[in-house]
Amino acid sequence: MMSSRKHSELGQAGIALIIVIAWALTAVVMLTRTLVSAQAIDHKVDSITNSLGEVHDETALVAELQKTEKTSAAILTAAKPLTGMLGHVDEVAKSIDVTTKSINPNAKAINATVVSINGHVPQILATARSIEGTLSTITGQATNIRNNVNAIKGDSAEIQRQTSGEDGIRFHTCGLIATNCQRGAQGSFEYPF
Repeated sequence: MMSSRKHSELGQAGIALIIVIAWALTAVVMLTRTLVSAQAIDHKVDSITNSLGEVHDETALVAELQKTEKTSAAILTAAKPLTGMLGHVDEVAKSIDVTTKSINPNAKAINATVVSINGHVPQILATARSIEGTLSTITGQATNIRNNVNAIKGDSAEIQRQTSGEDGIRFHTCGLIATNCQRGAQGSFEYPF
């Protein structure tokens, strides 16, 4: 019996050894899987850590976006009253457009008249220059006439002086026709004729 007991103990020891080896292999497999998973997790943690740095940079952008959003809201609030004004400006602009369209034909007619007048300006200018030349000639002739009149006036004053004195023709004429001639103001004679 001893041999069967030994055999039985050896069989149990072999089974126990197989169980221990199976358990050890299972543990090694599980530990290997855990190690592989841990390495994968480690790589993911590195990736997440790097992304967190980028996210940190992007959170600064979020703060800027919030600031921009506040500024946009303030601009929108300030611009709301302008909406009504823009409508009014649009109406005025449309009215101006209609008025401009009604003025445009008149402006074109006026422009056509101006162009027509402009075509006559050289002829009018030539006539005006001719009139200017004629006026210059007339002015020269009037000056000559005035000078002649002044010369005649001077001559007649001299004639009157010569004929009115005591030695003049008028004095002698008084004696011929037997009329009294009287001396007037400034030494001249007053004659009845």
